[in-house]
Amino acid sequence: MTQNFGLERLCRVSLENVNSLAGSWSVNFEEPAYSGGLFAILGPTGAGKSSLLDAICLGLYGATPRLGAITQGTNELMTHGAGSCQASVTFCAAGETWQAVWSQHRSGNHPSGALQPQRHRLGRVKRENGVDTVELVAEKINDVRAKITELLGMDFVQFTRSVLIPQGKWASFLSAPPSERAALLEKLTGAEKYSKISERVSESWKINETLFAAKNAEL
Repeated sequence: MTQNFGLERLCRVSLENVNSLAGSWSVNFEEPAYSGGLFAILGPTGAGKSSLLDAICLGLYGATPRLGAITQGTNELMTHGAGSCQASVTFCAAGETWQAVWSQHRSGNHPSGALQPQRHRLGRVKRENGVDTVELVAEKINDVRAKITELLGMDFVQFTRSVLIPQGKWASFLSAPPSERAALLEKLTGAEKYSKISERVSESWKINETLFAAKNAEL
């Protein structure tokens, strides 16, 4: 049985001290208000619209389109005057619910403390008797990113070129090589199965063409 991978839906995004969004914030996409599947993120400049999108990328990949991967040496994403920041994304993929949590803090959680190593973990969410528990699947940064890439069917670059395209980056997708655009669109639409069918038909054609030539030579 083949396992289908790909982001099915976002369930919840939680963040703390990310850019202009000081303190703790959370958006539950399973609330009835989002049941239609289409909504707008509105607000004046600096209200935190892009910060919410940054948090999604940060929770999943430990990186953002505007700053790239976060390191221990610098973290321009952490709200000024804060001693820690965190991004958590709960999502459905491969027929299961997952929770990815990225975090980093300063020594003693003090704004002037030295940055400590970032943490990234991924868990499988299970619900029993109405209570959610998280079973840890990976907690090493590279392992988490590899598993996220496997579950979503795309790495950070592909994700930010097709699913969550940052402001001013539409051209990145449009100007990508045709083969790369085709691969991204296949993953987004689930059309990769047709490419596999095409490959099998082509292989079958070549085999039968060879057999035909051999039989024709015998005759």
